[in-house]
Amino acid sequence: MQTHLMSTSDPTQRALKVLIVEDERDIAANIWDFLEHRSYVVDHVVDGEQGLDRAVNGGFDVIVLDLGLPRLDGLELCRRLR
Repeated sequence: MQTHLMSTSDPTQRALKVLIVEDERDIAANIWDFLEHRSYVVDHVVDGEQGLDRAVNGGFDVIVLDLGLPRLDGLELCRRLR
């Protein structure tokens, strides 16, 4: 599989902001480590309501969204964001 990621050697490019919405801390930590190692700016929340608030107000480029979240499931969160 070939992956094209942003090169951080160009100072004119800004790092992409990624929001992880995941209630399983081990899974979130693995995703965080993977993205941070590749120079993404990463944030994390543990439930759907926090995810909705952070997604609306955070200016993220990408959201990694779990479907089975407490307080507001991932599908409903996605519907509200759309």
